[in-house]
Parts: sequence; structure tokens; C-alpha cells
Amino acid sequence: MTTDNRPFYVQGRGFINAGNLLVGDKLISVNGEDLFVEKHRVEEFDEPATVYNFQVEDYHTYFVGDCAVWVHNKNCKPRSPKSDVVEKGENLDGSITYTKNINGKNVQVTYSKEGYPDFSPFSHPDYPDPVEINMTGNNYKDFKAANEKIGLSGANPPDGYTWHHLEDGKHMLLVDSSVHDATLGGFPHTGGASIVKNN
Repeated sequence: MTTDNRPFYVQGRGFINAGNLLVGDKLISVNGEDLFVEKHRVEEFDEPATVYNFQVEDYHTYFVGDCAVWVHNKNCKPRSPKSDVVEKGENLDGSITYTKNINGKNVQVTYSKEGYPDFSPFSHPDYPDPVEINMTGNNYKDFKAANEKIGLSGANPPDGYTWHHLEDGKHMLLVDSSVHDATLGGFPHTGGASIVKNN
């Protein structure tokens, strides 16, 4: 039992409030195993029920229940640009496109309605597709594993690029560092590394 506004991570959809889960939705356990929603029922009680809602600092995610399913703090969105934004546009699908000036050029990144950025327009031209790894949340290990997937050795990505941890907690995408790295004026964001660091 959970409150209807507790966000559960649904593979391919992001964090979805429990009241909006669908039979067949694929969730993730603490061990990375797939869990499927088999039944779903929203129920109103005449009498108050005891529930425990709490907030987890920093990563905002944790695992709950006997199945150790991955959930998110209520009312807590992933990071998004707050400073140096030239323009912010809300899209019909609930996503938001932010424009920032990076190295003298206006650059746009769209964040999904769940708050995750789409850096795919800035992927390396030779490696435009995400690679699947056994993500650890440790940049050195994850970068090395991702490099091996594209035939490179060591943990250093090609010059001017970095590996972005996708929010599914399984895939990495090689993207332009200046767009990805908030310390270089790029787009602040929450990525998949926070998922596995919370294990």
C-alpha cells in the first residue's frame, strides 16, 4: 500500500505517481531486476490510514517494500537550469526547453516532463547511440566500461566529450562536455549516476 502521489520509477516513462501506474508497467528493484505491476487499485478510505512519507536528502530516491522497488521523494523534481537561462519554453507534452548561451552560441536542451535532459542532439557524431553497461555510479568505472563498448581503452572519453549517465540507470551517452557540464556553463541536471549511488 502506498499513497497515490508517491513517485515510482517506470522503465521508459520515468517517475510516475502511484495513482497513475498501469498494469504491465516495468519497475526496478534494488538489485536491478525488473518488477512488473500485476494489479493496481486506487482506494479511498473512510478512516485515515497510517502511512510513512519521508524525504531522502541529496539523491532523493530510495528502495521500499519487500520487493525493494525504486521510488522518489514526493514533490521533488530533478535538477534543472536556474541561472544563465536565456529562454524557457514549455512544450505541449509537458517537457521544457531551456536556452543558454554557451561559448557565444545559444544552445537548447529539452527536459522531459519528469525533469530529465535529452542530450542526444549533442552526442558524438561517431557514437550517437547510448551504450548499455553495468552502471556503478563511479565515473571512472562507468566511463571505462562505456569506452570499452565503443572500442576505446581507458576511462578518458574523447576530447571535448563526456559520458552522460541516462536516467534508466543502465545506459551511457557520449555527449559534448560544454553542454553537459554545469561547471563549464552547461546544463545542470540529474542523471542515472544518482540511481546507482543510492544502492
